Amino acid sequence: MMVRLFFCLFFVSGVNANAQDIPESGTFEARWTVTGQVETLPFGGGRETYNVRHQGELFLTHREGMPRALTSDCLGFGERGLQYEGRCVFTDSDGDQIFAKLTSVRMTPHRPVTDSLVGGTGKYQNIGGELSSPGWRYGTLAPGESLVQAYMDVLSGSWRIR
Repeated sequence: MMVRLFFCLFFVSGVNANAQDIPESGTFEARWTVTGQVETLPFGGGRETYNVRHQGELFLTHREGMPRALTSDCLGFGERGLQYEGRCVFTDSDGDQIFAKLTSVRMTPHRPVTDSLVGGTGKYQNIGGELSSPGWRYGTLAPGESLVQAYMDVLSGSWRIR
């Protein structure tokens, strides 16, 4: 009888037993692998612009209350050798999302990348923070190929629920 009463109170209160709460702030380190498509456009004078759409997995190795893994879906734009600007949505197993801005002065291998966490849904609502990495490492692409595979060995950062 006591178990049924507890279950009823828990269910009626609207608490989601599957949702994992996160601390108000913390740090993490992760490894990020992605696969996606690149489209390029010649831009005169030997320049080339591109957009990239990639999806992948973010595996957290040090996480202070964050989930062990998040999926990623990103869209970005840049000019080869110049600044890259992207937006990413990271989703946990509960379907809650974290939104991030991705920037690199030169989107080439081993160039520093910075991210800003700019919001989220569910338990990540009002999240803010910073992320950084020494840079992407890319798989080998044949000339004219549009498939891209990349990873970051180390992505580290901090967050705070505002």
